[in-house]
Amino acid sequence: MKKLNSIQFLRAFAILLLIYAGAIQLASTFAKSQQQQFFHLRYFGFMGLDLFMVIAGFMTGYSFYYYSGKKDGIEFLKNRFLRINPLYYIGTLIFMVFVCFLHKNFPFVLVLSGLRDMFLPFRVLNAQQQFYLLLVDSWPFTFLWLFYILFALTIFFRIKKKLLVLGLLLLVLSIAGFYITAYVQFRAKYVTSPIMLEYLSGLLIYWLYRERKIPGYAATAFLILGVAGYIYNIFFGDNDIFRTKGDLDQIYELRHVLLMGVPAVMLVAGCIEMERNGKLMPVWNNRWFLLTGNAAYSIFLVYPTVYFLLIMGYIQIGKAPNPDLNIWLHMPIAWGLGILFYRKVEIPLLAMFETPHTPTTYANA
Repeated sequence: MKKLNSIQFLRAFAILLLIYAGAIQLASTFAKSQQQQFFHLRYFGFMGLDLFMVIAGFMTGYSFYYYSGKKDGIEFLKNRFLRINPLYYIGTLIFMVFVCFLHKNFPFVLVLSGLRDMFLPFRVLNAQQQFYLLLVDSWPFTFLWLFYILFALTIFFRIKKKLLVLGLLLLVLSIAGFYITAYVQFRAKYVTSPIMLEYLSGLLIYWLYRERKIPGYAATAFLILGVAGYIYNIFFGDNDIFRTKGDLDQIYELRHVLLMGVPAVMLVAGCIEMERNGKLMPVWNNRWFLLTGNAAYSIFLVYPTVYFLLIMGYIQIGKAPNPDLNIWLHMPIAWGLGILFYRKVEIPLLAMFETPHTPTTYANA
């Protein structure tokens, strides 16, 4: 299967947004930076999570749309679990160990809740009405696994029109969610979250990529609209929406999708089609972007621990550098240690799990 370098660029862009937002948060622990006070720049970087969600939907279709039948369905779930969960457990446990040893006042009940929600990402227990993750920015995982389960069902039942079935299902569920009482029916709120539409949008982009040849001017328009959406959010965004973390509030989550998800959809569609049309190839083939994109998951798992250790270090020293300088100093540290984790942990672990598999039948859109 052809590797799309534009996807790696998008992953690189998404993780850079996230570690930038984290670096601003770190700097704000000690002083106010000019960057955190510049319109909505402080929380703008969390839009990287929406990029990851749309990319995940696209790659699910790109890699697994042809799967059909029980054997393929089991293989799909196994593949996704081994690709995502073991590394996630390692990254979370590393963070937990440092927090427990260095943050003596950290509530132990939150550690237990974090472990519970790490191993059980589906919000089904009464205690999970208040969902808690040690890596707080990993909240999309709970929706990612719900999307994977629904996609696996289309494989199990040999559904050929996967996009159509999932599209109708998720649209109906999202609408139904507005008629379910919050807090009383939190499980139903979870299943009907509009956030799921971002994964569905990625799957739609895949279908367009496979079935339609998007002309160059349309790809350029998608890209421009996506970039414009990101710029708009810097100046006119909503900090309350930026900070939502899968809170099971239908109105907020729909606004989240419209404000943060739509620009991500435009950007992903534009970049992928630009690459297919042979445009901006020096950008997609840039070695630094490719490395960062490949290592994006590792950087995502490592940067909270890196920033936590930096905060604890500055507390011990009693002072921190200039906050604006702080931001640009810490991002390369998080990036570099994430690359190290990628090379020393992620690559060997995935090599150990990797097994070849060929889907049993072809599934049409």
